[in-house]
Amino acid sequence: MGTPTRVLGLMYYPERDPELEEDCPGLLLTGYTIKSCKDPSYNCVAFALGDLTHYWYDVKVRGYYWPPGMPSADTVEGWTAVFAVHGYVETEDSGLEPDFEKVAIYVSAECPEHVARQIASGAWVSKMGKGYDIEHPTLEALESMRLGKLSKVMKRRCSGGRRVLE
Repeated sequence: MGTPTRVLGLMYYPERDPELEEDCPGLLLTGYTIKSCKDPSYNCVAFALGDLTHYWYDVKVRGYYWPPGMPSADTVEGWTAVFAVHGYVETEDSGLEPDFEKVAIYVSAECPEHVARQIASGAWVSKMGKGYDIEHPTLEALESMRLGKLSKVMKRRCSGGRRVLE
């Protein structure tokens, strides 16, 4: 499980990941699609901002990045500030707005655990730890003991009419 297959030049990814389903049982109810190979070089914050080359966290380790002057990556304030500096503002609306891209921050015991990004179809995409990128239809699908509850939704106007990584 977990190894992509190449057929006629196209990559086919596994249909399911039992470990991911154990961490986020809501995915079994809503369904999800694996969209990438496992890649430990970036995380959910990086993926939400379109950076597939760094793991965004505030430690002094090669390959890791955290913007200078931002609050700790271990705080909701830190994550909110990082998205704010990239043009995001808080919103109450998690629905699709064609001219805006949105991110949703999940929190467990006041510590941020995950961020998902909305794509043009209205579905959400997530980088799952150091594992797969997945597409999931709802934000609720990821609420779990592991990732916590949806805490904040933020949005910014699409740059040049385009969304990150689309």
